[in-house]
Amino acid sequence: LSPSSAASDVYKRQEEAIREYLAGNPQIKFISARSLVENALDVKAFSGNISLGRKVSYYMNNMGGWNKTIKKINGVATRGYERG
Repeated sequence: LSPSSAASDVYKRQEEAIREYLAGNPQIKFISARSLVENALDVKAFSGNISLGRKVSYYMNNMGGWNKTIKKINGVATRGYERG
């Protein structure tokens, strides 16, 4: 595999993992980016991983049916995605 092919495979696996997680949990109406990364991609050290945050944003923007929004949860503004 070439480096670009390997990176493309990782990208596709991550996007598929997010799609499967959201499809398997239709009760989710709002999900934070952090929660999505921790639960769908099983990455516990999300803070400081800017590239992963950009990828999640790209996946969600292209997925359709989800809108980027900010909600207050326990008085703290949380960025995430709301089912539209």
